[in-house]
Amino acid sequence: MLYSTTEKARAIGRLLARYAQECVNSADADGVIESAPLLKPWQPGTIEKPITYETGDVRTDEAQPWKCSQTHTHSGETGWNPAATTARSLWAPYHAKRVDYALPYVQPTHAEDTYNTGEWMIWTDGLRYRANRDAVTYGPDILPDAWEVHAS
Repeated sequence: MLYSTTEKARAIGRLLARYAQECVNSADADGVIESAPLLKPWQPGTIEKPITYETGDVRTDEAQPWKCSQTHTHSGETGWNPAATTARSLWAPYHAKRVDYALPYVQPTHAEDTYNTGEWMIWTDGLRYRANRDAVTYGPDILPDAWEVHAS
């Protein structure tokens, strides 16, 4: 039996979606970051059609994967997307465990989104930094001793 190009593409798509879900289920941060383009994007709800996000749901917003920290319903409120500071008690960003998966720095706002030992980020100077202790809540501008810059 010959398979059409469309059937092959769909099969590849299903395999990639399964891989992305397995990364989410296993809490593999680098796998989630790597498969971010395959994950569902965050969608705003409306008054007529609210959307409930459950604790543990993973969505992308501004090319960053986010994990829902608290079950909540979005009913069209502006400024409550995962990347917005106002919504940060509801969502936590993923932090890379390997330098090649580093994402732009996100200012932590609660215990679930602090940087921990060995996690990587890209600072505003474009360089990659690794946290050298747990619960880092500020960047290298305020806590330079908590970070070590990657030697390129």
